[in-house]
Amino acid sequence: MTWQDEMFIDLADCFLEILKSKKLPSDIKYFLQSLSPSTNNRLAILDLGCGSGRLFPILSEISTLVVGIDFSPKLIEEANGIARTLPNVLTVCHDMRQIRNLFPSGTFNMIVRAYTSLGYFEPSVEAAILSQCAELVEPGGKLIIDTFNANKFKISGSFERETNIGNFSLVEQYKWDSTLNLISCLWKYVFEENRIYEIPFHLDGYDVERIDALLAETGWCREKLFQDFSTTSPLDPSINSERIVVVAKRKK
Repeated sequence: MTWQDEMFIDLADCFLEILKSKKLPSDIKYFLQSLSPSTNNRLAILDLGCGSGRLFPILSEISTLVVGIDFSPKLIEEANGIARTLPNVLTVCHDMRQIRNLFPSGTFNMIVRAYTSLGYFEPSVEAAILSQCAELVEPGGKLIIDTFNANKFKISGSFERETNIGNFSLVEQYKWDSTLNLISCLWKYVFEENRIYEIPFHLDGYDVERIDALLAETGWCREKLFQDFSTTSPLDPSINSERIVVVAKRKK
């Protein structure tokens, strides 16, 4: 069993509570709308790793079609509840590593992989995912992805935070492994009577240089960088933000 199976399938109910506790940036709608490609009254968006579908209401407003994909049956069930209230949203329970044959080439104008960090999978797998994404968008189509900022961890070494979710507390621990160039992670779920469930995992560390190399390899070119999904947070090299949000364009 992988850590993804544990986090998003076995403990999917807990992850849903975590998602509900997190607020999206107030201007995320404007952020996504301002970065979407110019089209002739048609904008089809693929929400890759859509989770509970919390972006659906926003994406539905700015597009003609939204398709959400997630491999977790529990998360897709939650996403379906939102999709049913919107006229232009569909969901598919499927693994994002195998999306090439789901849709014809050029189906989408934009692919959003938000808060589903680049680095969840091995480098070769991440490259395969982005290559498939390039096939699924039309020339000039956009890709918006995010990742932890490896430079922050290289400098700070480690950090920890605890969040009270309601029925449990989540303790997140992150530490930079300079030998393997990985972020060593531990999510600790603390339930009543001090019952603890731990999920250890690793994330590949990405900085801007490595992101650019991956994009170039997979048919994309980088356009903009941000610290969050907000137009007010352009990436400042002097600030070691926790995340890097990447806006890329498919090469023609």
